[in-house]
Amino acid sequence: MAWTWTRMVAAGGNLDVAALAESIGWSGKRLINECRDQVGLPPKLLSRIIRFDRARALLERQGANRTWACIADACGYYDQAHFSRDFREFAGTSARDYLRMRLPDGGGISAAAV
Repeated sequence: MAWTWTRMVAAGGNLDVAALAESIGWSGKRLINECRDQVGLPPKLLSRIIRFDRARALLERQGANRTWACIADACGYYDQAHFSRDFREFAGTSARDYLRMRLPDGGGISAAAV
């Protein structure tokens, strides 16, 4: 599982679970079970969390200097809506409100930025 976790993080959460399982000689079901047993979460959810954390870090580094769509694309989201759903689910707020709360200058986010 340590090798699997390292691969997932290195890929920014953008790995196909079936391909990952195949690369270690396991079935997808075994990978899911091992992941749940050893980490407590299934691999797809772990991948989403890794991808979200990468997006969160990118937001904090670059604030309003990049569009939401660019950040979503850079982190492997299908589209901005997919990014927004994950952000709201994991952070409990929108990316814009997160930046306003987290960064000293509100992340340079104005009401017209989105």
